[in-house]
Amino acid sequence: MEYLKHRPLLTVCTCFAGAAFCLRLLSAWGKLICLLLFAVSAAALILLRTLLRPGRKPSLSPVLPILIGLFAGCLSSWLWFDVHVADMTARDGEQGTLTATVTDVTYTSDYLSLYTAKAEEWKGEAVSFSVLLEIPRDCDAEVGDLITLSVTLSLPPEEDNGFPTRSYYASDGIFLVATGDEEGEVAVTPGNGGIASRLSRLSSALSARLRLLFDEERGGFLSGILLGRRDDVTDNVKRDFRFLGLSHILAVSGLHLSVLVGGLLIFIRIFRAPPWLQLLSASVMIVFFAALTGFPASVLRSGIMLFLTLVAFITGERYDPPTALALAAALILLLSPNAVTDVGFLLSVSATAGIIALGSPLASFLLKKTAKSPFPIKLLGKALAAMAVTVSAVFFTLPFSAWYFGECSLVSPFSNLLFLPLTGTMLLLALLTLLLYGTPLAGLFAASTGDLAGLLLHMAEKLAARVIEPISLRFTFTLFAFFLSALAFLMLFLLGKKRLVTLLVPIVVFSAVFGGSYALYRHQTHGAQSIVAVNILKNDYLLLHENGKTLLCDMSDGSYSNLKSAAALSSAVLNDSSPDGLFLTHLHRKHINSFVRLADNHRLSYLLFPSPYDETTDEVAEALTREAEKRGVTVIPYSSEAGGVIAFGGFTLTTTPIGFLDRSVQPLCSLTVKGNGTLVYLGAGMTESPLWEQVLPTADSADLTLLGIHGPNVKVPLASPPGGTVLVSNSEGNEAYGTAYDRVRTEERFYRLILFQKPS
Repeated sequence: MEYLKHRPLLTVCTCFAGAAFCLRLLSAWGKLICLLLFAVSAAALILLRTLLRPGRKPSLSPVLPILIGLFAGCLSSWLWFDVHVADMTARDGEQGTLTATVTDVTYTSDYLSLYTAKAEEWKGEAVSFSVLLEIPRDCDAEVGDLITLSVTLSLPPEEDNGFPTRSYYASDGIFLVATGDEEGEVAVTPGNGGIASRLSRLSSALSARLRLLFDEERGGFLSGILLGRRDDVTDNVKRDFRFLGLSHILAVSGLHLSVLVGGLLIFIRIFRAPPWLQLLSASVMIVFFAALTGFPASVLRSGIMLFLTLVAFITGERYDPPTALALAAALILLLSPNAVTDVGFLLSVSATAGIIALGSPLASFLLKKTAKSPFPIKLLGKALAAMAVTVSAVFFTLPFSAWYFGECSLVSPFSNLLFLPLTGTMLLLALLTLLLYGTPLAGLFAASTGDLAGLLLHMAEKLAARVIEPISLRFTFTLFAFFLSALAFLMLFLLGKKRLVTLLVPIVVFSAVFGGSYALYRHQTHGAQSIVAVNILKNDYLLLHENGKTLLCDMSDGSYSNLKSAAALSSAVLNDSSPDGLFLTHLHRKHINSFVRLADNHRLSYLLFPSPYDETTDEVAEALTREAEKRGVTVIPYSSEAGGVIAFGGFTLTTTPIGFLDRSVQPLCSLTVKGNGTLVYLGAGMTESPLWEQVLPTADSADLTLLGIHGPNVKVPLASPPGGTVLVSNSEGNEAYGTAYDRVRTEERFYRLILFQKPS
């Protein structure tokens, strides 16, 4: 309390941000009750101080700033989420004419155009809110253009195949989807060249320039980290940086802004610019960079703190990092309350808090202890100090990483130590390349930038292929470890221990509890086999898991969006960061693109598919082999005529020969999985095929039979049920087979987890 007593601004801002973050979970009535309690408490304190004699007047610091911050945060949350957002979401289901300004072009094709837009008029009345605009046709609109059309407003889906869609859009301030009529007219009025439109065109032009100067991979990489255009970064680069715990490098943040502003200040100081001009130039750069990258919360946070740092330096005042961070967070939440749902904002604030509270003091301690040591020890001290900063940031962001991503890279401290200095140098060189574009010097800087970008990408690729995968945090004991860590912190804080001890002990407690629990979990589950059955429309998938390895079995039309959703269950359900292999029961042309994208997003080791069985699949097999070899994925073919028997850990997968019905071009597929139990998958149409007699004895003796829906339409009902437990892919399967079995997809979840226990 003594620390807060002399920092009223820090107290108010911290309490405001904390209340805005935590109290949003309360209902509207709960917030109103809190507002009343905070107001009454503050009034009672002020009245008590007024009534008592001078010698007995209680101090209002820091209790009054705490109450003021809590009251303001609660009021802001109530006004935004329970008044403003509630008013918008109440429009769910309304139909009418919408006029909106395009703020971002998300996706365009012949059959669908997707935009982020700001509503200007709704049913002839002036309004102001953001929507996701879906137009079921091609619509040639750019950022800044005005679109008028008839739409139906609706809430975004709560989730899409496990992805929290509604929360994702809410973090960008989007609470409604505006879906255009299929036959309605769409009027597009060219924009007036506003600031948003010009910045969008400038960002696109700079991105195109980078990709012209370099190849697609290096240019996209530079565009992503310099301009915030993350979609320009190729999937394989995102995967490698994720495995190394370097995803934050691909998102514009304080690192990027500090490098750019630092480079600018070095340049203008060469000409001995006065302090006020340095501050003005840096401020312009901060605002321009934030606007160019779309005002992400991480850039706004770092921009505000950097501005305060420069003001303190020029005026000679003391810069207080905790107060600057609290003020930056409070200002962002005041201007954009929905930032509390933005993972970028939460990670940025928590990482900075970790660096300020623990990283910097620990780094200073290590540097001080090794300052007078021999050069090797001094160098080691600097390396340990840098790692201490990284570990502190990682630990403070761990709760949000566990909640949003469910994983953490164990090599992050080492990879950050290696990559961050090179990244800063590359950013500065890339900026100089763009600023001097068209001059002789640009070629020199471009060559250095390209070489450095290529080196970073090569290092990331090679290292990511050798390090262990990110460790899952989706365990019950993770919450227990966090609880014990928080309890240790609270006890040490109340006992008045030193700050380093108070913050270091919780890290040790969490690491010991989580590490010990994880080791025990792996020991107990060693040899256990899990199977996840997934159905998405007429596509079926199985995920086989044993001892940290996962095989994704694909019985589908090859659509990537469905395959991606199935692969995501490796992390969400099986606590494995990604599938290790892909098994195809048959071949479609779509499998080529799907495999490429899946391999670029996950670290696949092998691809299994049947030998070609017609001219089309011959081309597909050649393309799959070629793309797999490019990515270092081992190809394992099996016979489509005789079927295949393939081992995966303790599992044995057996397929029947690929067959066809006279009335359909869809191949028939069957898969038997034997491990500590037996599962049989029977694709649609099998009851009409001679293959049915071949697989029925196995199905009769299986522990579980899954009646799939992928393949030819079912025309012949199921004559007699197989033995053991039987599941169907979905309700359509029950209707087709004339059965009433449990479905794989239920109202609560879209998978059924089957655990084959360890053999006794």
